[in-house]
Amino acid sequence: LISGKYYIGQCYDNGYDVIKNLSHSFNWYLKSAEEGNASGQNEIGYCLMYGERTHIEEEKGLKWYIKSIENGSYLGHCNAGCYYEGIGDYTGAFENYVKSAEGGSCLGQYNLAHCYNDGIGTNHTKLWYHIY
Repeated sequence: LISGKYYIGQCYDNGYDVIKNLSHSFNWYLKSAEEGNASGQNEIGYCLMYGERTHIEEEKGLKWYIKSIENGSYLGHCNAGCYYEGIGDYTGAFENYVKSAEGGSCLGQYNLAHCYNDGIGTNHTKLWYHIY
């Protein structure tokens, strides 16, 4: 169930019917995340990973990604995969991209295809690249 607080965050993030305010969007995403909303948790994880609307705190960002995954976010798997790939944990990246892709995330499918194509975290041939 998507929280209304998450959507308020989206409104402030994008300026939908309100004046765009990234500080407000972060606060609404955080309220949503604290209530267990997977999309809000993923968004807070992203903000903390990349210093969007706040300062960079990768460990906290990863914890929020994991919470979003526990609540069913396939995009959380994709973002966790990006983190693991960035730190050189290619097996962790591949595993998260697989889960994201299987859940229907287009970005997860895209990243997984590149793993197969480039041999990141897998020994499968390039044939798998064409399947995804």
